[in-house]
Amino acid sequence: MARDDRHCRYTQKESGAALIVALVMLLLMAIIGVTAMQGVTLQEKMTGNMRDNQTALFAGEIALDYAESWVDSEVNPPDSTSYDDCSGCDVIGTAVSDDNPTEVGLLGGDAAYTAWKNRAKTFGNNVLGNIAATDIDGLAAQPEFLLEFMLPSSSVDPEDYFDGTGIDTSSVSCTKPDTFNTGEGVTKYDYCYRITAEALGASDQGKVILQTEYIKRYN
Repeated sequence: MARDDRHCRYTQKESGAALIVALVMLLLMAIIGVTAMQGVTLQEKMTGNMRDNQTALFAGEIALDYAESWVDSEVNPPDSTSYDDCSGCDVIGTAVSDDNPTEVGLLGGDAAYTAWKNRAKTFGNNVLGNIAATDIDGLAAQPEFLLEFMLPSSSVDPEDYFDGTGIDTSSVSCTKPDTFNTGEGVTKYDYCYRITAEALGASDQGKVILQTEYIKRYN
């Protein structure tokens, strides 16, 4: 009986090329899959950071609006004190301070930043007078703000400023007298307040610093 050696010969000639190609394709698919997952993860982080920053922005704006509402509700100019003497004070008079609260505090070193934080108000119900407020949900911490009364110069006594006497306000940006006589022999002044807020988002990674100037004329 003759032996058929064709099957044996064909089997011996196979080198496993199909297996190698399959493994290469699997490797490529794995690389594509990992790359796609990394891209999705990066997009999720970017979206989360944007949401965090937007949350912090809205929280800071709420704090600024709260402080402005308090100034607007005051009938008479509120008392102010120096930066160094401030302990739970509502308003800081910048010109009688040893340091500029905002520039030195928030933009200074660790010690200056800590000093600013110790003087800042934390947003919350009745933190300023009787202005109601509700804690903002979803934040790592409630926003903090500092309310500064912008005196024209360090040589001006706050009491002199309040009664509008003996002050050269010609070079002051937002602290200028009324050009019309009120009929009572007293010149009315625009009182300028600088409000600076620091707010966090859902985590401490999202932080914003907002600042506004609010001008009010008291009757």
